[in-house]
Amino acid sequence: MAEPDFTATEEFLAAGPGDREQPGGQDEFSATGVRIERGLRSLTRAGQVRVRGGLVELLNSGGRVIAAAPAKKVRVLRTRFRRADRVLVQLGGVRYVLTLRDEDAESGASAHDGRGPDGAESPAVRLARTVRLAARPR
Repeated sequence: MAEPDFTATEEFLAAGPGDREQPGGQDEFSATGVRIERGLRSLTRAGQVRVRGGLVELLNSGGRVIAAAPAKKVRVLRTRFRRADRVLVQLGGVRYVLTLRDEDAESGASAHDGRGPDGAESPAVRLARTVRLAARPR
């Protein structure tokens, strides 16, 4: 099965007013119930993604680290078809496909631009923004 085409982070997130540092330097992000795949292999269906202290971690359902890398060495990409819940994360040269669950997306309101029906950002967009902020020099 062929690997899907992906676009780069810069195209995924246009710089905007939400791309400012949060008060207190909060670069925290955590998502649970994440499906993590590498190539054609599913590593977990109930994993976790964490961005904390400039480190991006992928954890399995038991809380063990699958992969980790400094935010400066992480690329967040999205699928060509712009599914709001699915991104490709490259940690230290290894690609992982993440399917981030969103309550709005599960109710059938999946947006192609990364925004839900109420205009809120999808978890994939929040992850990309948090990684970008965490990678900035302090």
